[in-house]
Amino acid sequence: MSSPNNNAFQEEIAVELDKPAVLSVKYWVEGSTEKFQSVKSPKGLKHAVQLLLLETNKTYNYQIVIDRLIDVESSVLSFKTREQSPWLDFHWVGNGAPFDKNAFGDGMLMICYARMPGFVAMIDADGKVKWHWQVDDIGVRAATVTPRGTILAMLRPPNKDEIDDKPKEHRKILEEIQKPMRRGKIGFAGGTAMVEIDLTGITFWRLEMKGKVENDLIHHDLRMDKNNHIHTLYRSTKLYQNPNKPEAAPDTLVGDGIVVLDTLGNEIWKWSVWDMWNIEKDSLIDEFGYDRFHMNALNFDTDGNYLVSVAMEDQIWKINSKTGELIWKLGKNGDFKMDTAAYFSFQHSVNVNYDGDYMLLTITFSRKYPDHCHLGWIKLK
Repeated sequence: MSSPNNNAFQEEIAVELDKPAVLSVKYWVEGSTEKFQSVKSPKGLKHAVQLLLLETNKTYNYQIVIDRLIDVESSVLSFKTREQSPWLDFHWVGNGAPFDKNAFGDGMLMICYARMPGFVAMIDADGKVKWHWQVDDIGVRAATVTPRGTILAMLRPPNKDEIDDKPKEHRKILEEIQKPMRRGKIGFAGGTAMVEIDLTGITFWRLEMKGKVENDLIHHDLRMDKNNHIHTLYRSTKLYQNPNKPEAAPDTLVGDGIVVLDTLGNEIWKWSVWDMWNIEKDSLIDEFGYDRFHMNALNFDTDGNYLVSVAMEDQIWKINSKTGELIWKLGKNGDFKMDTAAYFSFQHSVNVNYDGDYMLLTITFSRKYPDHCHLGWIKLK
């Protein structure tokens, strides 16, 4: 037995047979009636079976199971996982915070760390780290689970942040609330690379964005489809000459787009917001042209078209994934009649839940405490 990457929650069992066979491992916490079984290992003499998501500092019993018409099981063996690494032993669930442990079900929460060393971690309902992957030379901005059961992550170099700290006053959320923004090349949560890893920690590939997309940057979100194509957001720029200021030099407008790549970085499809946006009718273009839309989430609707969170418009857009046509806008000044009490602002993380409802993360501000904000999920049927 060995512990790959010295993880306390992962064990690898090396098995050598005298005749080729398919096998798996049955395992359980000593004293528990709940038993687990690994996936079957391909037929062979030598096998390396990974046991994942183990509890730390626990004794496990296990049996080798030979796959036959009538399975053959070894005697019961045992091992003990070590204590969690101190730097991973965080109290992720805060004391006194509203928290429904049952809401997790059998699932886990996946988080990313964008500083260095970057990591992706999976946390259970008790706040314990049950899975972890680390990269030393860069931060991890975002990560998603792919259709083939791997982890797709966006890598972000925090030491290259270029931020202009002068706040910009944006349109009011409420009469007395405004949106401050910061300018920055990578300060917009940009990523310069992406990587795919499996749950055993093996890196399938790592792809640098230099020369692959405009400005060599992707940002905020990325998804893999069933064809193993990667869908992500990129920074889309456009030269603009203000017709009311012909003597002024052209300005560079910064917007967003969607790009689809294969795992080698070859471009399959691309869309830019500037292809469909009427700049001449945009009263905000002069003031907010440095980050006009601030798209911060990309996902698939149930019909395969895109759902995009457009933070500066306080809207969710649905975009045809083949033609780039804007199908509808949801939110303030959108295509659907809404109660003003249901308006959302500077939203993130749009997705479709198991009931087919749209869910997103929104920020609400307190009139009583204007220097505080609250985060919460809202569901839009």
